[in-house]
Amino acid sequence: SPTQIFVQAGAFGQLDNAERLARRLETIGKASVEPVRYGGKILYKVRLGPLDTIRAADNVLSKVLANGQSDAIIVVQ
Repeated sequence: SPTQIFVQAGAFGQLDNAERLARRLETIGKASVEPVRYGGKILYKVRLGPLDTIRAADNVLSKVLANGQSDAIIVVQ
């Protein structure tokens, strides 16, 4: 499958917290909440993307960091 680039703004144990962040980040770009199993628990990852280029991902990451999400990262999968 093709490689996709995302900005992961956060991961939460509570769906409500993830959805709240996703709504707050909608002004930056399309944010989605993705449930994943990690260590026997469900985590809810908040991601923006997929993005077309690393440059676009860097731009979105800068905006997410400026929005207060200091743990945000670029994810390539």
